[in-house]
Amino acid sequence: MTAWVRADSEDPIRQVISHDNAGFDRSLGIDSRGGGNGWSAFSGTGGVLGFQSVIIGEWVFLAVVYDQVAGNIKLYVNDIMMEKQGMLNEGLNTLLIGSNPSFGEYFSGAIDEVRIYSRTLTTSEIQEIFNL
Repeated sequence: MTAWVRADSEDPIRQVISHDNAGFDRSLGIDSRGGGNGWSAFSGTGGVLGFQSVIIGEWVFLAVVYDQVAGNIKLYVNDIMMEKQGMLNEGLNTLLIGSNPSFGEYFSGAIDEVRIYSRTLTTSEIQEIFNL
């Protein structure tokens, strides 16, 4: 999952993209449970991966890559990459942009150029998307 995002608030917990059914599934956004308040991603059994500080009003490129075979999750915030081990649960049947209604979480800001892939992207592919 990738997106360009501008936050109007850094209040946790606010998801940009969510496939979460309350089981720490696929989710990308602002979270405070990854060591601090900032851009984070759920990493299934690994908990929350992140964080990278949010700067209000600044556009940022976000990407999360889930590799179920390797049990690995990578979070990219602009050109910074974080990595963690974890396995994902099933998640919802739908993907939500700007919310995670299971918890009443709604993103405050702008979301643009959302891309969802059905395969694991490489780091060089993520860099290509970032540089477009």
